[in-house]
Amino acid sequence: MGNTASVGLVGLKSHKLRRLLAFVIDAAMVLSLLYIAYRLTGAPDYGAVKVSMDRLNAVQGTPEAQAAANVVFALFGRAYGYSLLIWFAYEVLSLLVLRGSTPGKLICRLQIISRKREGWSWACVPRGILRSVVKVAFLYFLQGIPFLVSCLSIFANPEYRAGVDFFAGTKVAER
Repeated sequence: MGNTASVGLVGLKSHKLRRLLAFVIDAAMVLSLLYIAYRLTGAPDYGAVKVSMDRLNAVQGTPEAQAAANVVFALFGRAYGYSLLIWFAYEVLSLLVLRGSTPGKLICRLQIISRKREGWSWACVPRGILRSVVKVAFLYFLQGIPFLVSCLSIFANPEYRAGVDFFAGTKVAER
């Protein structure tokens, strides 16, 4: 009896750990794409944001501080928006090409499916795209805090669904 409970707990942790590993792999790939995009186009330019922040620190308490702060916010907003656009494109293109998975999910043998279906089908594509739209909207408009809560919800329900999965009617399942 103790072995059965132990195996069940290992299975629970395994799915959560694989989702975490898939996220880390995908984040590393998106960071690589951001680096390539920066080298090719100069955007997103987080280096310029850092230089502007240093300038803001240097002029703190002077009449130029507000103008320097405006520059920091404008540069960061542009860089952040460009980063989210690349992340969104990465997720949507992966969903289409890898049939419901990102490269990280594929490596971890996971995929995004409709909550009401068994397995992936082309009917899952609109829900997968909606899932990515909601994720990016959480990150852009609400500064990521609801996204963090969404991610933490994986631990609070038996299907391991994130908040974005509830919005889109999806779940992450075994591939």
